[in-house]
Amino acid sequence: MAILVHYKPVLSASQWNMHVWQAAWDGNNEWDRPGTANGDVIDFQFPDVPDPRLLQFQFEATAPNTVWEPND
Repeated sequence: MAILVHYKPVLSASQWNMHVWQAAWDGNNEWDRPGTANGDVIDFQFPDVPDPRLLQFQFEATAPNTVWEPND
């Protein structure tokens, strides 16, 4: 199932990643997805997984400095 995430960042940065993870009985799955600027939002293509509701994710500004978006 293809899902596109639209994210409007609080922090001003030129590049963003979406760190995605899913706890699994046979090891954790992790992905880092680069974002694509689309006006004032950043678009991310979600990984193709059977049930995306089980995924957790957090956004990371990668330029000019690496900063994780707050959890709140």
